[in-house]
Amino acid sequence: ARLAADDTGPTQAALLRLLKAGADPNASAPDFSTPLHEAARRSAPPTVRLLLRAGARVDALDQDGETPLLHAVRAERADNARVLLEAKANPNLASGPERQTPLHVAVERGSYAVVERLLAAGADRSAKNRKGQTARDIAASRRLTALLPLLDAGKPG
Repeated sequence: ARLAADDTGPTQAALLRLLKAGADPNASAPDFSTPLHEAARRSAPPTVRLLLRAGARVDALDQDGETPLLHAVRAERADNARVLLEAKANPNLASGPERQTPLHVAVERGSYAVVERLLAAGADRSAKNRKGQTARDIAASRRLTALLPLLDAGKPG
């Protein structure tokens, strides 16, 4: 049976019971998403941590080739992005038809805190999406000027 990831107390307790009884934290839905994908976008960090401690694969891919980290970034869950990055999630995996990295998506969302976390975790500023755009290109085209100094840091000047 597939585990549901939710941050309500009774559901988290039920999740813990299922995991202790041997439920697979990597069981996937028809779209290949795992409980960690769901938790990354919908739950509180304790649920994400619980799944990681139970052996959930931090870089599991769903049918679109998206990781739990990308789900957290898209849902603007900086708290869960931090937990996943601390668990060594790869910040440079590009996915979907647009070949977006988590950094591209965080910039599109204008999420300063997530951009900062991704860069601190080694996100590649020079990675390009299918259109040949870097995260900086996206920030500039959307006039997200607060993000530009972060994205320019470390560049030879």
